Amino acid sequence: MATVKELMSLEGRVSIVTGGATGIGYQMATGLAEAGSNMVICSRRIEACEQAAQKLEKLGVTALALACDVTKPEQVEAMKDAVMKKIRPRRCAGQ
Repeated sequence: MATVKELMSLEGRVSIVTGGATGIGYQMATGLAEAGSNMVICSRRIEACEQAAQKLEKLGVTALALACDVTKPEQVEAMKDAVMKKIRPRRCAGQ
């Protein structure tokens, strides 16, 4: 029988947290990283994202910091392209 940790594992997955450099966004990113997810932290302030990514990598995951204003579709598309290029997400069953 699988443990709760195994059932809730995000090992090999990629999570994107917008506004993940500070406050509740950072806390959410930390929880996802603790569950094994590789992380993408993005906001309009790249410096804060880089600091958060460095802290998250200490949890043993890959963390990518990106500047992105989610109100600008071209920046969201560029973020997606950077994620696909730099962090290879594990495919879900059936994909």
